[in-house]
Amino acid sequence: MARLVDSEPKSFELTASDQPLEVPGTASGGNLIAFGTGYGDGGYPVWIGRTATGAVGCFMADMAMLRRQEPRTTPSR
Repeated sequence: MARLVDSEPKSFELTASDQPLEVPGTASGGNLIAFGTGYGDGGYPVWIGRTATGAVGCFMADMAMLRRQEPRTTPSR
């Protein structure tokens, strides 16, 4: 990745805040996906789902934008 940034300094600049950036063909065979996260601090929970054989099946990053809702209570009569 450092070589890519050195050879193409603007390769990780997002052109639109709502559009991800894909850098195909890293040495590991996977693509690199970069996306804007707003004005957060950059620390977000990440979950990686794996298939039965252990391969990565999905990736989820929680941007922590929604408040936790407390359970509703039924008013007593």
